[in-house]
Amino acid sequence: NKVFEILAEKVKEKKDSASQDEQDYFPENFIHQSSIQMAKEDKALFYQFQKGNWDEKAKVYSSFKDSVLKHFGRLLIFEENPESLSKEELSNIKKEIAKKLLETNKRPWITIPDCQKKIDDLRTKDETDKKFLNDYDLFVQDLEAYHRKNL
Repeated sequence: NKVFEILAEKVKEKKDSASQDEQDYFPENFIHQSSIQMAKEDKALFYQFQKGNWDEKAKVYSSFKDSVLKHFGRLLIFEENPESLSKEELSNIKKEIAKKLLETNKRPWITIPDCQKKIDDLRTKDETDKKFLNDYDLFVQDLEAYHRKNL
């Protein structure tokens, strides 16, 4: 199939050009690669994962060979039915999310420190709604406190 070959080539190019620095590894960058180049074992598990209820999904996701499939399977369960995960898994996911949101290094997503800086920058402009910014800042501070307790 020509389309599949083109997509596989694009995935290979992206993988070859990707940074080898562990700090630059984001599973989000590899989700398409994982679905295109899925191992035979993972295909069977993926079918089970899709068809199963949440408790079954929670048992299946950890068997994926591909770490990206494992990562997103776990996050999907966390988002949709966290009761299906163990207390340890819940704690680990909350910690992972907190680390990502509280990160101070440049990331391809907006972190809480980025948001706080943007709010501070907007406060210096005369035409901004200061009350709205203050309310929004309080909301972000609450988010920060919530995620800090998960570290």
